[in-house]
Amino acid sequence: MDKPQYPSQFPQPSGPAPNPAPQQVPNPYGQAPAGGGYPPPQNPSGENQLGMIAMICGLLSLIMGCPLSIAAIILGFIGMKKEPKGMATAGLVLGIVTATLQLVALCFVVAIYGLFFGALAAGAAGIAAMVPYAATESAFQRAASSIEAHHDATGAYPNEAEGTGLVQGTTDGWNHQIVYRLDGEEYILVSPGPDGILDNEDDEEFYAYEYVPPGSYGEPDPDSPTQRAMALASEAVEENLYESDAYLYPADGEGQSLVAGFTDEWGSPIVYRQVDGGDGYLVISPGPDRTLETPDDMKYNGYEWTGEIPTPAPAEPATSDDSRVSSATEREILKACDIVQEHYESSGEFVYPSDEEGQALIDHLTDEWGNPLVYRQTEGGDWVNVLSKGPDGMLGTLDDLNSEAFYDP
Repeated sequence: MDKPQYPSQFPQPSGPAPNPAPQQVPNPYGQAPAGGGYPPPQNPSGENQLGMIAMICGLLSLIMGCPLSIAAIILGFIGMKKEPKGMATAGLVLGIVTATLQLVALCFVVAIYGLFFGALAAGAAGIAAMVPYAATESAFQRAASSIEAHHDATGAYPNEAEGTGLVQGTTDGWNHQIVYRLDGEEYILVSPGPDGILDNEDDEEFYAYEYVPPGSYGEPDPDSPTQRAMALASEAVEENLYESDAYLYPADGEGQSLVAGFTDEWGSPIVYRQVDGGDGYLVISPGPDRTLETPDDMKYNGYEWTGEIPTPAPAEPATSDDSRVSSATEREILKACDIVQEHYESSGEFVYPSDEEGQALIDHLTDEWGNPLVYRQTEGGDWVNVLSKGPDGMLGTLDDLNSEAFYDP
């Protein structure tokens, strides 16, 4: 059987061959968006919750302060990464603004407090620095009172040894002893100053001619016990005025308690009267007749004396029969004065005892008529008076015996 014959070449179609259709490769990620970018974030609700919270914190921070300001800044910064950004931006801005304002306010308050406490500290330091000087001035006044009392009693200032004894124990504001020096007919009181060393540039000095009893502008007559007592009563009234907040002189009752214990040379208590609704005052001695509102009254308003203190009438001359008795009574009075003086020197306070204390010291002493001797503190404790009631047994009559007439401790 014959084999079939195959042509050696297949016949070719005439004309160009058709292009084969391109093969489509499936895209596993889905249809690519036009333009080749990424799809926008999806926010189906259209709200930015963090931005809203940031704005609320920013608004509340205007009222409630720094913690909400910080929260508004943090939440606003995070919220701006999402759409819409408006509320987040508002919260961020409000947080920054309120935090800045609060920081400025804090700096201002700190600066004000710093200035206030700095001024307060400076003022306190200034006051503390002045306290020793004020205390020294007060010490000078106390020392000068003792020296002046000695002058009133003797008519001369003490020598340096006597003056040193009188001011012994009186210290300045730095706790240094006040020093007394006689300067011709005057004297000087010296404080060694802060360094405690005499005769250098920081010493404080007080001169005799500067001395005026505190609270009085008219100096009393040193020879008048009544004027001295009234000046001391005036001083007590003036000191009370400076210590009060009302800057008015006290009413009669309160003022009388301030001058209690001051008596004139006739044994009558000094009387206080308020005048001009508290703008002024009077201290009054009833005078020799011991009766107020009579022509012999003595009045003092702190700077001017009104009326004259009459010279006390001399005691009736003693008869020869009474001379022995009078001398014996004087000896008892001198004994009483020595007892009081010994107490004065041993107490260390350099102030004579009050009427009650002094009377207790001499209660056992009587005059020749059997009457107890009477003790009176004068000049605010700088002097004393011991009296005998005399033969009639009545104090304040012409036959009284008075230690001031003959006793000089």
